[in-house]
Amino acid sequence: MKNVIALTFDYRGGGGKGANRIFFSDIHFGNIQRISDDGLDRRTVVENVGSVEGLAYHRGWDMLYWTSYTTSTITRHTVDQSRWGAVDRHTVVSMSGDDHPRAFVLDECQSLMFWTNWNEQSPSIMRATLTGSNVLVIIGNDIRTPNGLAIDHRAEKLYFSDATLDKIERCEYDGTRRHVVLKNEPVHPFGLAVYGDYIFWTDWVRRAVLRADKYTGGDMKVLRADIPQQPMGIVAVANDTNSCEFSLCRVNNGGCPGPVFADLRGKGQLQLPW
Repeated sequence: MKNVIALTFDYRGGGGKGANRIFFSDIHFGNIQRISDDGLDRRTVVENVGSVEGLAYHRGWDMLYWTSYTTSTITRHTVDQSRWGAVDRHTVVSMSGDDHPRAFVLDECQSLMFWTNWNEQSPSIMRATLTGSNVLVIIGNDIRTPNGLAIDHRAEKLYFSDATLDKIERCEYDGTRRHVVLKNEPVHPFGLAVYGDYIFWTDWVRRAVLRADKYTGGDMKVLRADIPQQPMGIVAVANDTNSCEFSLCRVNNGGCPGPVFADLRGKGQLQLPW
């Protein structure tokens, strides 16, 4: 390993070490690799992908999605190429040379993907379907250097960090209802993850991994400090971390007769038409 940036995983069960697969990008070699969580069975999945700084795994399709900072594209690729209907490095989004897609997350149940765009003149957070259609900007103001991006699937919220404005925010999938969770404390956040009641992030200046309450930003704790190199991507490996199937609003519309937004704890809130 030389310069590992992006991380994602395939949770296959809690049956001991080696059951789950970790995928990662190494921008020195320009490839994406995989390894079991016991450190064995390491292999290269795809070569010559450029600078991949955002990576996500679609469990239902056994498919990786990634952003390339160098080619300004989003590509998908089936991990098991012998699988029926396998996709081989299919570019779903091509952006202009001024655009630089970085952090990346996806929601399998709603067939949506989100990414941060380091366009120097117009930085943003963008969204599209998993086929690359309906590309739109959901966050385009009061944002400078959007580094981290994470989905809270249970509550159907999007979390993102800004390394210039030193803050972590939360919003809906359409970019509305923005709320600053943490301000000034993330000195230079890079990777971001959500699990349970907490948000987790890596910090380049502190060279540490930290966590805080995802609702209030309180109960902040340094989990690991004095990391020799700048910490990059971070994932929380668990069955319900990246699975939208655990969202209460996905089951019978949350038991509600009309459109539903999830509240912060993943409980359905009926939205009345008036």
